[in-house]
Amino acid sequence: MNIFDWLKEIRTKKRPWDNFSANDQKEFQPYMINRFLSMDKSLIALVDFFQKYSIGLLEPKDTYKWYCLIVPTGKKWFPYIKSKKSEQYPNWLINLVKKHYEVNKKDSIEYLNFFLNYKTKTAGRKVLKDLLLLYGTDLKLIQGVIKDE
Repeated sequence: MNIFDWLKEIRTKKRPWDNFSANDQKEFQPYMINRFLSMDKSLIALVDFFQKYSIGLLEPKDTYKWYCLIVPTGKKWFPYIKSKKSEQYPNWLINLVKKHYEVNKKDSIEYLNFFLNYKTKTAGRKVLKDLLLLYGTDLKLIQGVIKDE
């Protein structure tokens, strides 16, 4: 069974846990169930409260039973909410910012987003350009990163 089969079981069928094969039971993932159920606005508070118990403290069997009791019966569609993709920067640029500010990759990408953000466009781009010049970056590479609009 996949995640969508489990969601269908919780929302509509609500069969007893013992009706599933051992392989199906092993594929039940409380984290993913919490994640998908939380995309339903009417269940956000419920899932938020329960997730601290469902992952680690309770057995998957108990998590399944609890959701079957609490989640209203009925089919419901809700869109999967994806995270926003951050701008893609070349590795050399990320590594340069990482080295200069002594931060991890995630933070260096945030720094780049800040430097190139439309609100800090002029000042942020100047700081980034000065940083790149400090490390002797070729002007063509700088122009490729800092596109004047």
